[in-house]
Amino acid sequence: MRRTHLVFAAFVLYWVSLLLRWRLDPLPSAVCLVASLFPDLDYYLRGLPLVEHRKTLHNVWVLSITTYVLHPYGLSVPWLIGYSSHLLLDSLTRSGVDVLLLGRRVKGPFKTGGLADRLLFYFIIAFFAAVALGLFPPLQTLSRWS
Repeated sequence: MRRTHLVFAAFVLYWVSLLLRWRLDPLPSAVCLVASLFPDLDYYLRGLPLVEHRKTLHNVWVLSITTYVLHPYGLSVPWLIGYSSHLLLDSLTRSGVDVLLLGRRVKGPFKTGGLADRLLFYFIIAFFAAVALGLFPPLQTLSRWS
């Protein structure tokens, strides 16, 4: 679900930024969140020729090309984090993802929108509430984005 993709990407970005001591500026953060939703664009474009949901944009080839395109602008890392977090979550669902476009989907046991999806979403929301309450290090204490 979109909301789970957004909060999961923010969660991963938080920890990567904390571990690598990056300060998160608004633009890289926004790029990460957009990237976490980008693969599902193929759902909305599926009426077009050669476009299939969880195939056209849900693969490492599109991830690699888009990351490469954003590299000169210094936005490849947040894009990579958001996009790959989307692929990871979708690969854990029963529908799965054909990550290499070889006709073999990586599948998991979870149902999209099911209990695990909702629990993950609420866990991450609770985690960020704990961050806001000062129980975890706030991002503004980090050094600069590199």
